[in-house]
Amino acid sequence: MELILLTGVVLVSIHICQGYDLSHNKVKAEIRKHVLKDYDRIVGPVKYGDTQYLEVKFRLSITNLVEVNTKEQNLKIDAWVWQKWYDEFLAWNSTNFKKIGYTVFSPKEVWVPDIALINNADRTERLAGGPTKFVTNINAWRKGSMTWLSPATFSSTCVQNVKTWPMDVQNCILTFGSCTYPKKNLVIVPITETYTK
Repeated sequence: MELILLTGVVLVSIHICQGYDLSHNKVKAEIRKHVLKDYDRIVGPVKYGDTQYLEVKFRLSITNLVEVNTKEQNLKIDAWVWQKWYDEFLAWNSTNFKKIGYTVFSPKEVWVPDIALINNADRTERLAGGPTKFVTNINAWRKGSMTWLSPATFSSTCVQNVKTWPMDVQNCILTFGSCTYPKKNLVIVPITETYTK
């Protein structure tokens, strides 16, 4: 019975792999070439004016408390970082590209938020954010919507009071912000929705 079940799984897997249409990859390559042609990743995704600003939606989902160090007054966590923004220079008309409305970019190719952990306690990592920290690709949609989901480990300062140990409660605040843009030009807004692919 186990052999028959395993054979069925293998046959289904082969069928699914054969059914994947790779012709979209050529179109996605054309989209990337088109939008990156005159793109300047240093300039930023918005044509700034007196009243215009860039909104970056941000969420930190802690997956693991790695360490709390009372002697060093810091903590270490594993987390997923989710960032969303619009890049008006990376939009395309999907009717010109076989109605393909999605592609991916490397963080080295396009502008990305330089949002980093301000109270970073990791002495080996000078900047706890941006493309040096988050190395996954960025999902891009035809209207310029960008989504960057990346795993990360953070070490943060955390002043701890252990006078009532072992019954103490610690509040550690992780402060994130942009290293380049003032608050009036880059506004960080918490993401309240759930992630869906």
